[in-house]
Amino acid sequence: MTPGTQFDAKAYEAGMLRWTVAIRRFLLRRVKHESVLISDWQRRVTSPFLDVYFHYSALLGTTTFFVATIPLLFFFGYPESGRGLLFVLCMGGYLSSVVKDFFAVPRPYSPPVIRIEYGFPSTHTANCVSATLYLFALISQQELGALQNFASSFLLLVYCFSVMGGRVYCGMHTVTDCLAGFALGAVTHLVHVRYGGWLEATLVHGGSEVPATLISVWVFALSYHPSTIDLCLCFDDAIACLSALIGALVGRWTSVQVGVSSYRLHPTSVHALTPRTVVRLMTFSILKVILGVGCLLVWRLIMKIILPPIILWIFPRPDVGDSKDFLSGGGGGGGGSGQDSKPFVDPVPSVVDIPSLHPSGSLLSSPDTLKASRSQSLVHPQKIAPFKPHEGVCVPLCLEH
Repeated sequence: MTPGTQFDAKAYEAGMLRWTVAIRRFLLRRVKHESVLISDWQRRVTSPFLDVYFHYSALLGTTTFFVATIPLLFFFGYPESGRGLLFVLCMGGYLSSVVKDFFAVPRPYSPPVIRIEYGFPSTHTANCVSATLYLFALISQQELGALQNFASSFLLLVYCFSVMGGRVYCGMHTVTDCLAGFALGAVTHLVHVRYGGWLEATLVHGGSEVPATLISVWVFALSYHPSTIDLCLCFDDAIACLSALIGALVGRWTSVQVGVSSYRLHPTSVHALTPRTVVRLMTFSILKVILGVGCLLVWRLIMKIILPPIILWIFPRPDVGDSKDFLSGGGGGGGGSGQDSKPFVDPVPSVVDIPSLHPSGSLLSSPDTLKASRSQSLVHPQKIAPFKPHEGVCVPLCLEH
């Protein structure tokens, strides 16, 4: 069953403050109301084209997309921009996981797909909004023509609203979830605008207190991350986001200390380019991307095997299973019984990062099952029976976790 619905309301509200309970009850009413509206809207507007469009546009808000693209800024001479983008994305990811576990609000009840996290707020929306605002700020600082500025801004808006709209179209979030994600993404960007310059200067001029403070912040933030009674991957997301950010910041400080911070590969002058030089530069750039991103993915796989028992020993939590399930998406991921030994989310996600396979191995999102899935899954929440992951309900092509 969906996290946020596996127990009665009293169980979720037992450890909450009065104002938290009031907000959660309001959000639950919004989920129930908007689930009906989303179902009716899906019946009217859903189409094969929109299924494919929102399926692929949703990938632009996933962790896998940013893991593959943010390193390019570091690889090709823009490390400060890379750290800035990493800051807004990782802070948004961490804060959204905190809010999700704090209020424990389920995702929309329609369609009945396997859920592995709470719904409020939308992390996809927070990611795309913060990235859009950050990139828009970077573009505005460049000396571009009017047409280039317009085209860049237009593409960023299309990207942002495609990801946001897709979350509602696919039934993964309510409009309220997306509005909260929008606000969260905007706040993280504003925080970086205010303190980003100070942070960069501190990394350059600070002493040994810099890594000590950053690591202390990491420990403190994870120690006080809210716990829930559901088996949920929000804490996994929090660890990944904070670790990536703190690692990049400590890495910047370390590079300054050892004297390699000013290293940058300067491109050859345009006037000195020859066909042979162009081929050599292109080959070098392609190899850099393949080897660099490949090393990151391999490192991610290794860490997801080594770190779980260490993390659970440092931060014992009641809302994750044993170390074999934690950080691999197995066990309770999606609200299942936790008895399936096969991880539901791979340690290293595929390029598209979607749950195209049921835990049993059967394909759920193929075009052949799309038509049937609409008649089976686009229903009102009061008609949905308790969902069990092993039942193999077909899901629309665009759906993902």
